[in-house]
Order: sequence, then structure tokens, then C-alpha cells
Amino acid sequence: PRWSPDGDWLSYATPEGIRLYQLENGESRVIANILGAAAMWSPNGKTILLRDVVIRHDQFVTQLFLYDLAAETLVNINPGEGFENTLAAWSPDGNLIAVVRRDLSVTRGDQIWLMNADGSNARVLTNDADALHGSLNWSPDGNYLLYELYALEAFPFASRLQVLDVVSGEVKDLGIEGFNPKW
Repeated sequence: PRWSPDGDWLSYATPEGIRLYQLENGESRVIANILGAAAMWSPNGKTILLRDVVIRHDQFVTQLFLYDLAAETLVNINPGEGFENTLAAWSPDGNLIAVVRRDLSVTRGDQIWLMNADGSNARVLTNDADALHGSLNWSPDGNYLLYELYALEAFPFASRLQVLDVVSGEVKDLGIEGFNPKW
């Protein structure tokens, strides 16, 4: 379960999808969702970012959707059929979304992308061959992303912590093996 930023709504996964419950008046809504993944509230609480799967060419592909609380609309913000999204995180001001995205034409690995809050202007930030990215965390000022990087050529798998400057694109390896980092 997750609270909306203003504390008026509660979101949680159910077998039917993601349920939104308004505490004051008891209103209840269900956003159909196969994954049952937790909803990610925008910092202003007006929009919810969520992941779900769609079937494309007999294959399950994870996509990103935006749900507008006032309009009660759900929009797929994936850039095209050739990509899937595994993780996402709102910037602290709610203007940007960082996404771990996989190009389905590449046999393995994924990259970190950045897009505007409405899904427009999607652009790749990393170029790590044979790597997986996890645990996207924005710095409080919105200038950096902290994440874990798994090098797929190494066994056993170990993750290194890295920081990405979202303006310059510069990546700094912190020289730390670890996982699930937080600011």
C-alpha cells in the first residue's frame, strides 16, 4: 500500500488491479492491472505512474502508464513496441520520470532513460553494454540519480552503486558493492 502525498488516498494491489481508496468519503476506484505492482504517486498527487504488462507478438512486455486522478484516464507512455520498462521513479519536483528501459532487439541488458512527466522527450542516459540497472533513487535536489549496476559478464552477479548527473550525463562509480541504495 502507498499513501498519496496529501494523505487523502490510499493505493494498494488487489487481484482486480490497483485499488484507490479515498479515506474521507470512502470513494473506491480500480485501475485494471495484471502485474499488481505498487502505484507511484506523483509528488503533487494528481497523477499515478504504474507498470503493467501487455501482450505483443505472443510475448509479455512491461509498459508504463499514467493515470490522471481527476480525469480518471489511463495512458500508455511507452515510446514504441520495441521497448519495455522495468523500473521508474518520479523526480522530486514531478517534472521528470527516470526509467530503466530495455530495447527488445538487444538480447540482454537495459539502460536508464529520462522523460518528461507526460512521457514526451524520452532520451537515453546510459550506455552500459551487458548491464542491468536497479533501484532508481533521485537526489533531493533532483540533479542526480543513485542506482545499482549489475555487470552481466561477471559471475556471481554483484551490484555496484553509481550516481548519474542528469544534466551532464556523467556517471560516477562509487566503488561500493551493494544494493537497494537510498539518499
